[in-house]
Amino acid sequence: MPDRPTVTELRRHVRSIAEANGIEIKLSYFSHGTYGMVVNDHAVMFRWIHSPARYGTAMHELGHLLNNRDDDPRYVKEKMAWEWALENMLPGMAINRAIVRHAEESLHSYENPVFT
Repeated sequence: MPDRPTVTELRRHVRSIAEANGIEIKLSYFSHGTYGMVVNDHAVMFRWIHSPARYGTAMHELGHLLNNRDDDPRYVKEKMAWEWALENMLPGMAINRAIVRHAEESLHSYENPVFT
């Protein structure tokens, strides 16, 4: 089995996808709550990538711009962004437990919102 990618390789992968698609990356310094967001049609914001879960968030935010339609309901947009993220991750990362758990928790929060 190949070695797991380093954090530097995860960052480089996200940056290369963003650059290839004309997407600006803005770093977020939120201390809690929001992990990432789409800023506009050409920019995403997320926390510094220092773990597989943060890599998953970054890929997910790119997925919003690269795999969504404006007319989809919010839950569908979230699901499609995670599907894109998992399909486009570096080999072996889509099965990382932290990433899968993060994706499941994120989707669950949209299925069962606290505030309606």
